[in-house]
Amino acid sequence: MPQWRGPQSQGVSSETGLPVRWSAEQNLAWKARLAGTGVSSPVVWGDQVIVTSQTGRAHKAGGSFPLLARDDSTLAERENPIQEAVSASGDVFLVVEAFSRASGKRLWEHRVKARGELPDLHEKHNLATPTPLVDGERVYALFGTGQLVALDLKGREVWTRHLGLEISPFRTAWGHGSSPVLYGETLILLCDHQPRSYLLALDRRTGRQAWLADRGKGRVSHSTPLVVRGPNGDELIVNSSARIDAYDPATGKELWYAAASARRRFRAPSSRTASST
Repeated sequence: MPQWRGPQSQGVSSETGLPVRWSAEQNLAWKARLAGTGVSSPVVWGDQVIVTSQTGRAHKAGGSFPLLARDDSTLAERENPIQEAVSASGDVFLVVEAFSRASGKRLWEHRVKARGELPDLHEKHNLATPTPLVDGERVYALFGTGQLVALDLKGREVWTRHLGLEISPFRTAWGHGSSPVLYGETLILLCDHQPRSYLLALDRRTGRQAWLADRGKGRVSHSTPLVVRGPNGDELIVNSSARIDAYDPATGKELWYAAASARRRFRAPSSRTASST
């Protein structure tokens, strides 16, 4: 599983005979403590299981949050915010680490200090929400500040970018959630944020910009783009609060869109309020 939702980004596996139940005792091969906390998915390449996390306290947005058990108040009352991993210095660090797939032994760890504006976050979400991507040569990890790092398979830095400082702050409702997508020799990133919304393609070997497609501002999207085969070639499908758009993944040219009014519904129990830091 080299990226979010598997090899084809469709959440489908061709493997058979896999376990479908897990517990503290059942079908547990090993467990390992992460450096911090996060909600990204692990990715796997060879013997390496790679995952991101965050240490230190980031900002939590005020007001009410959409809840996971939004239609069952008794379950919603039992929901808890994401735990925080304390940083000894009090600073926020963004972590990429690899574990042995066979044993769970930590193989390497790379961490970088969070820089720039720290966005307000959902209580079940932090700066380590996007799932990393591995292409057999490098690991690419994007964080909720806009910091993007490319590492080799031993955890050594190859190149880095800070989109939050270079292009526009990563400021959106409850934080950034979209994960990187690989297309040929480019890494594609969806950055739908309040100050500016855009799609960005970077050369995977150097981090240099291949193309940028401006999407205005004020869009909200936590989804990851999906490349599909269309009638005239590959299409990059992007879902957002405004509409569904299709782009040419090679150039960033918009191909078509389907507009629909966004609808959002959630109910928070009256006795529960989000903490603010």
